Amino acid sequence: MDKFERIYQLHHFLKARRYPASIQTICENLHCGKASAYRYINELRDELNAPVEQNRDGIRYAENNTFELPGLWFSNEELHALLAAHQYLSLTHPGLIEPHIKPLRQRIEKILRKHHQHPDAALQRIRLLGIGMRHSDQQYFRHIASAVLARKQLHIHYTRRSDGSASERDVSPQRLTHYRDNWYLDAWCHSKNELRTFALDQISQCNTLDAMAREIDNNTLNQHYASAYGIFAGEADKIATLKFNARRARWIEKEQWHPQQTGEWKDNYYLLNIPYNNPTELIMDILKYGTDVEVLAPDELRAAVQLQISGMRAVYWPKNACDQTDN
Repeated sequence: MDKFERIYQLHHFLKARRYPASIQTICENLHCGKASAYRYINELRDELNAPVEQNRDGIRYAENNTFELPGLWFSNEELHALLAAHQYLSLTHPGLIEPHIKPLRQRIEKILRKHHQHPDAALQRIRLLGIGMRHSDQQYFRHIASAVLARKQLHIHYTRRSDGSASERDVSPQRLTHYRDNWYLDAWCHSKNELRTFALDQISQCNTLDAMAREIDNNTLNQHYASAYGIFAGEADKIATLKFNARRARWIEKEQWHPQQTGEWKDNYYLLNIPYNNPTELIMDILKYGTDVEVLAPDELRAAVQLQISGMRAVYWPKNACDQTDN
């Protein structure tokens, strides 16, 4: 029986008694020694705020109390995990959750300190790097998150990053997506009458409407958003075959690029097959591996990568520079 089970047992033992119990009686009930019994009593009173009273007659709960144990019990490992999760959310969207879970965090830290552990020092051992993170307005984030959960429509002002065009539209939010350190809203756009994805950092105004959101079933959402590659939506209709050399393959074989990917070793190289629709993000990921990867199929993807490499060559080795080198 672990500590939490004993405290649980002690709580029900005291709650069922009308008169004080001696420490010996408590020891017999918990099958433990006096030192352990006093430790459980102190934790029940000091950490869980139970109405424990102690006098010369023994130990009891205060009369007419309605105290109940909290619904959630955490071990030290679980408390550390909660703090780590808080740290992660704080860094991925600073200020988003602190006002709401600050009392819980303070309670967790108090419990850990009673066990001579230091939460601040522990969190310094967790290093999170937000590469490429774009910050969005916290007020709009809260509006959007609330609308997603409350199933309410939103009126947003949105600026497309690709061409800078601005628009206003009503949307039915479906899901919040955290992808590559940035937040996106998957929603039904009533202006375009189709599912769209909106980057939260490009939303400049946001108002919650009284109208209920249009519901899209999960299968449709998954088919639209999860079948293609990366953040680009649409049903995957092509398969990219990538050949990685042996050195890079030791990393690639353990990575997930897509939920429906397949991979296999061939002699001294690794073949990765990835479903995709829009090749934009896939091309960027291919290029970052340089000479460690080769696109085998389809031909149109291979040609698109070749075009990017030719453009890079023109930037880094312009014709005049090449002529001067040849001379």
